[in-house]
Amino acid sequence: MRGNATLLTSAVENVIRNAVHYGRPGSEIAVELAAADGRAALTIANRGESLRAADLQRIFEPFYTTKEVGEGTGL
Repeated sequence: MRGNATLLTSAVENVIRNAVHYGRPGSEIAVELAAADGRAALTIANRGESLRAADLQRIFEPFYTTKEVGEGTGL
């Protein structure tokens, strides 16, 4: 398997942090890692609130965030 450990760690931490931030009280976050034939698949799921349609359309815009100033870097 190949990948930049620092960048992968940062991406996984960010996804999990968002799942915690947007999750409903008492909800669970599932993290699953499967590896086969030199490949890995990471699945992170929660039952938190979904993004609004207007936000979902913009999530890949540079510097776009749904968070208030001082609350983190956002999506």
